[in-house]
Amino acid sequence: MVRPREPWQFVLVAVFALSAAADLSIVVNWIGGDNEPPAIVLWHGVTFVAALVCLVSIWGRQSWAPYAVAAWGIASATLVLSLPLLLPDLPSKAVPGIWAGGGIVGVLAAICVWVIWRKTRS
Repeated sequence: MVRPREPWQFVLVAVFALSAAADLSIVVNWIGGDNEPPAIVLWHGVTFVAALVCLVSIWGRQSWAPYAVAAWGIASATLVLSLPLLLPDLPSKAVPGIWAGGGIVGVLAAICVWVIWRKTRS
């Protein structure tokens, strides 16, 4: 008998669908002529694929879903934290906010991993 999906699965699938859509939007805009640095677009391509893998693994109740979300969190936090290196014209005042943003992404990913781990292992 197949267990019905739980509310946390719907929420996380929606979160990762939005994340994938945002990353895909940046990649498509760059293909359309946006002048975003290629390294940033490449990272968005990586986080796009990672978000899709998370979405599929959570929806499919895969045992490897927590690992997929951890990989997405690492890729996303790395993207945010690498912005000062990839954008040389970035004002120095922006760096503390970028570091905070990277930390927030990491913490949110860790919370998602914890929730998935507890729910899939119980």
